[in-house]
Amino acid sequence: MKKTNCIVCSKDSPNILLENRKDPFLKNIGLSRVVFVMCSGCGFVYQSPKLESQEISKLYLEDYYDENDKPISNAYALKKEGYAQSSFDQVSTKIDLSSCKNKNILDIGSNTGSFLNLFKSVGWYTVGVEASRKMADEAQNRYSLDEVHQCLFDANFFTDRKFGLVSLLHTLEHIENPSVILENIYNVLDDDGMLYIEVPDVFHPKSCFYISFYSSPHLYVFSHSSLTNLLSNNRFEVVYSGIVPRGLYVLAKKKSTKDLNKYKIDDIEKIRKITLEYKKRHDRHAFIYRFIANSLLSRILIKLHIPVLSKLLFSFRERVRVNRPV
Repeated sequence: MKKTNCIVCSKDSPNILLENRKDPFLKNIGLSRVVFVMCSGCGFVYQSPKLESQEISKLYLEDYYDENDKPISNAYALKKEGYAQSSFDQVSTKIDLSSCKNKNILDIGSNTGSFLNLFKSVGWYTVGVEASRKMADEAQNRYSLDEVHQCLFDANFFTDRKFGLVSLLHTLEHIENPSVILENIYNVLDDDGMLYIEVPDVFHPKSCFYISFYSSPHLYVFSHSSLTNLLSNNRFEVVYSGIVPRGLYVLAKKKSTKDLNKYKIDDIEKIRKITLEYKKRHDRHAFIYRFIANSLLSRILIKLHIPVLSKLLFSFRERVRVNRPV
């Protein structure tokens, strides 16, 4: 892991916001602690020290998609289809998809392919890029998309074409160097094309005992302001933005110049207050869930092998066991 400056304003003035001492995703790379800091210059929240390239690769190959020997369940796929429909609705109400001249879409971090499948249903040519072999295979097998590439995104791979829409749904926060990928996207996006991004929202952290919001796979935690700043730094202008069930979204277009040193400053005290409340909620819920999971009733049910309940409780106890309070 290495210390880093703020990727939005480049300042080296971080203040610790939250420390997760028992991050479950880090077990396979011999680590356990992840620290999130907030830039005192612009309010951007990010990991520092941050995972390095080799650590990130190992994290995704061995741990982030757990139980790689098991097939994707229909329940998981249906959940992803629900999320995809919400995202598709945001795009289709802002863009007339039927009248676009360039009907090629590139989805970076395409997961099970459910978002691309909705574009396929309205006549678009669908291209997915997915780091996980398991997810890439699932996308192709489930939806028969036009192209799914199991790799990391590289603009040089698409030198022969341009895209009318590029999307990153809960992907940008996982990328080591967002500015590099935004530059690559700029090069493959048509001049009148659009960029659609969804990320977790620092002002609306999920309230649950499972601390995946502030965990090692999330290298950055964006707000509308910090995402707008980052895009502006990389020659993109936000046209539409708003809230979606899992965070925030922006729809952006290309522009010719970068707007460096023009930053929208986040409400630092509000972020700190919301994060503290989130941590307290998480710690309280984690205590309750651990108490339930280790209760006498759960032990009896498991020992008696009552089929459904014992299986659920055992699974629940195992999840709680690796997810301690931050």
